[in-house]
Amino acid sequence: MKRELGIARCGLACCLCSENISCIGCNAGDCPGKETCVNRICSESKGIDHCYRCQEDCKKGLLVKIKPYAFTLFATRKASRI
Repeated sequence: MKRELGIARCGLACCLCSENISCIGCNAGDCPGKETCVNRICSESKGIDHCYRCQEDCKKGLLVKIKPYAFTLFATRKASRI
């Protein structure tokens, strides 16, 4: 497990991903999916580093999947209490 990869912008755990063994994380400048990742493109355009920091409740890109969406909701609620 590559814990140093952390959590992707959309809420997926990069350290658990087996999609691409050469990927060094979603926030890396050479992320293999950076040109097409809806969540990365959207969050970068808004100047935020993770979807949970966004004010919108959306289900774009990987947020259509229950796990990243649930994590994003949890992180949003947790961040608002800090």
